Amino acid sequence: MISLLGHIITVFYLVYSSLLQYVQHLQWKYSLGSFNLLGHTAPAQAASLLVLGPFVDFWLTNKRVDAFNYTSIVTFFIVLSCIIAVGTNLSQFICIGRFTAVSFQVLGHMKTVLVLTLGFFFFGKEGLNFHVALGMFLAVIGMIWYGNASSKPGGKERQVYSTPSEKTQKHGVLSSQSELDQKV
Repeated sequence: MISLLGHIITVFYLVYSSLLQYVQHLQWKYSLGSFNLLGHTAPAQAASLLVLGPFVDFWLTNKRVDAFNYTSIVTFFIVLSCIIAVGTNLSQFICIGRFTAVSFQVLGHMKTVLVLTLGFFFFGKEGLNFHVALGMFLAVIGMIWYGNASSKPGGKERQVYSTPSEKTQKHGVLSSQSELDQKV
């Protein structure tokens, strides 16, 4: 069954993925490291979640966040979820600029498969059906195929890319370290 909510979430995911690719472009343009980039973007992300989160939660569940009965167990799992989210965010920013756009998307799909698998394992199998299992299986096969294809000679992942930290600014012009070594 196709739902409007599923389409809206898919569009948001596509926009988010596009924004991450743009962030990668800005990272290279301004020669930012992963953690420097995270430091610049995390406050805006946190503010947007603080402002929009309660409204989106009410729209999806028809319940207010502040009306929930928070017990110590619930609070523990909220804190655990936040820690996992911070780790996921860190891992994404570490990957930006080090992998190609396709590799970054493959990593994102692997994260989705892991989240779904762990969700089914911990919270029950009510959403697990043949289509979901087949999709997860095909995603994993595609990741294996892509990893094999990109690691062969001529594959994108075999090419050497310089990272922003390897660049040195000299007289207002960015030059790679090897160019500087050849001139000396």
